[in-house]
Formats: sequence, structure tokens, C-alpha cells
Amino acid sequence: MAFKQQCVEFLKAICLKMIEKSPLKYPLCKYITFCDPAVISAKRKVCLIRLGNCLTIIRESNRLSASQCDLIEEEFTRLISKESVIRAAADYSRKSQRLDKFWSGTFKIHECSEVLVNFIRSILILSHGNAFVERGFSINKEMVVENQLEGSLVGLRQVCDAVHSKGGLKNIEVNKGMISRVRNARSEYELARKERAAQNKEKEAEEKKRRAVVDEVRELKAKKLKLMLEKDHEMEVIDNRLKELSGH
Repeated sequence: MAFKQQCVEFLKAICLKMIEKSPLKYPLCKYITFCDPAVISAKRKVCLIRLGNCLTIIRESNRLSASQCDLIEEEFTRLISKESVIRAAADYSRKSQRLDKFWSGTFKIHECSEVLVNFIRSILILSHGNAFVERGFSINKEMVVENQLEGSLVGLRQVCDAVHSKGGLKNIEVNKGMISRVRNARSEYELARKERAAQNKEKEAEEKKRRAVVDEVRELKAKKLKLMLEKDHEMEVIDNRLKELSGH
């Protein structure tokens, strides 16, 4: 029994630590569920309460003005009261539909204001993490080789993303345009190489001009300092002579 109690306490501590390190500890994470079609269709009052709480937090953070929040609340309330939106929310399936597609289609059909559209977009963005970006860094790391140009890496990523979007190499259709680009790859490479050489030559000329200006500025400053020292020396000689003459 004591061992069972220890396991329960251990699991409880793990869950509390996970909540502490996750965004779930912020009330906003609960309130943004107002845009969940399941909540709209089954719990409309709860949806409006969460919307109001969400707008309160955003207004307090000075993301939106009070008038904009009122406009969003009024328009969203009218929107989810429409029978077509209620039916679409009830038919929504998380397994086969994307939430952003659901809302973009709803906005297009009912011609919602820009304020409401931008608000819903910002809410949907909050749920995105950095997994996609970090995954992209991992792919780039696998593609990077020694002395590789930035354009080459960009080209490889474009090819990789295109293949991935088609579902793999077996789903790629090799057409005449692709064959033509491969045949002309050498000529395009030579053209790009000449353009880079011209750009490098231009940069070298600009750098040479900049160094010449820096050298001239340094030379003029040294000359100015020399003249000031000579002038100070001459003034000191005159002052000493005047003291000698005033002493007689």
C-alpha cells in the first residue's frame, strides 16, 4: 500500500512539473478554445464566456483597443448564431479537417470584417510551436557540405520540400520542363558563376574605395594634428619672448 501511494505521489509530481513547464498554466490557453467548432456546436454559452475572457486578456495587454474587442465580440456572437455555421461546426472532424481551413471557409462565405479575421488568425497562430522550424534546421544540417553556397542549400531544400509534398519520389512525374532544366544546368551554373564574379569585383571596388577614403581621412587628421602642434610651439616661443621683453 505504501508503494502504491509513493507511485501516486511520483506521478502527481511529474504531472505538476509538466504543467509548470507547459503553456497550460496560462489561462489564455483555455480561453482560446472558444474557436473550437466542438465547443461552438455543443456549448455556445461557454464559447462566448471564453471569448470574453480571451478579449479581456488581449485588451489588458494593449494588443487591441476596447472598441475593437467590442466589435469582435458582437460580430462573433452573430456569426456562431447562424444555422449554417452551427451545422458546419457540428459536422467538423479533427481527423479530416484543419481548423484554419474551417475558419477561412467560414469567413469567405459570411464576409466577416478584417478585424475579426485578423483576430482569429492571431489566435490560431498561438497554438503553433517551433517543431516545424526546428525540423527544418535538422534537414538543413544533413544537407550542408563543405564550401557550399547559400543558393545551393536553398535549391536542395526546395527540391526536398517538393518531393515531400508529393508524398515521395515515386509520386514525382518527370516532365519535359524538368528534363530541359537538367540539360541546361551547366549553362545556368556558368551564368551564375559569372554573375557572382561580377558582384565580387564590384564589392572589391567598393571596398578599395572605402579604404582609400579611410586612409585619406587618417592622413588629414595627422596633418591637422601636426599643424596644431607646430602652431602651439610657435605660440609658446612668442610667449616666452614677450616675457623676456617685459622683464627688461
